[in-house]
Amino acid sequence: MKQKLIYIEDNKLDQLSFLTFIESNNIEFECKFADSIKEAKKILKKENFDIALIDFKLGDGTAFNIIDILKKTPFIILTGAGDENIAIQAMKKGAYDYIIKDTIGSYLKNLPSIIENTIKRKKLEEEVKNYQDNLEKMVIARTDALRNEIDEHEKDTEKTFKDEKLFDEKVNESDLFDGIVHNIAYNDNIDDNILTQFSKNMVLFFDNPENTSLKMEIQGKIYNANNISEGDKKIRADIIDNNIIIGNIEVSRFAASNEIDKDIFREEEILFLDNVATKIVMFARIIRTLNEKSFIINNLRDEFRKIKEEIEKLNSEISVLSGKNENNDLEEIYREITGIETNIDRIINLSC
Repeated sequence: MKQKLIYIEDNKLDQLSFLTFIESNNIEFECKFADSIKEAKKILKKENFDIALIDFKLGDGTAFNIIDILKKTPFIILTGAGDENIAIQAMKKGAYDYIIKDTIGSYLKNLPSIIENTIKRKKLEEEVKNYQDNLEKMVIARTDALRNEIDEHEKDTEKTFKDEKLFDEKVNESDLFDGIVHNIAYNDNIDDNILTQFSKNMVLFFDNPENTSLKMEIQGKIYNANNISEGDKKIRADIIDNNIIIGNIEVSRFAASNEIDKDIFREEEILFLDNVATKIVMFARIIRTLNEKSFIINNLRDEFRKIKEEIEKLNSEISVLSGKNENNDLEEIYREITGIETNIDRIINLSC
């Protein structure tokens, strides 16, 4: 495709000389001429050009009056001899080059190469600009991608941290409940002291246990971990059995002057307390059941002992009677009573 060129020149002879030169040298330009600033503005509003040649001095102004509407069109200023300072000003205003016109028209020889270099320079600038724009977009896209990767990494790190905290709390819970299981399994005397000891062990899993108050209440009974005063900042978890609140665990601590509410208890401590409150109800049931069983066994043991004492007393009386009288019936009764005594001893031993 031919390059489109506009030549803004009010000298008809110079217009003709330029047109003759490019035709005779087979220089392929699609040329359009404007002999005033007014006419040039009309043309430039309707058409786009690859390059503009502008004679500095025109009948209705100077080249400076038209530079603003050229937009992205590269332009070359043509001046007469002695106007070099004007040409330098034009370069500062964005001209790609300038040409000094002479009276014999020798400047035309250099004009094609100057035009070609100007167009190439403009294309190169556009390519660089496009490259910079694309590079900027690539940088933005890569930055967004890196930001997303960082966000995902932070999420994974946070999740890992939470998982580690959960694991630590599970270990704490396991250690804590192992103690109560051991007491239930190996302690002959099952009583409320197990839950009191449980409270004392539980407070050790909180920060600054020596300054932390812990109180557990189950079905009206209170189990204190220590005897220190309750703090002004508290966390609490209800103990629920079959959707009924049967008690609670309350932990309190005095806040230091430089602490804010959310920093007094760590998230892990709150989670630990909630989990313990959920699980302690099961052990409360076991202890309650064992206490009830122990109560029944003790009552049976007392009753069996009373019966045994009566049998032993009766046995003594029968022995006396059998010694005085060789009645076979009395001896048979003695043997039956002795058998009953043996059975009662066996039952008591089994119940214990």
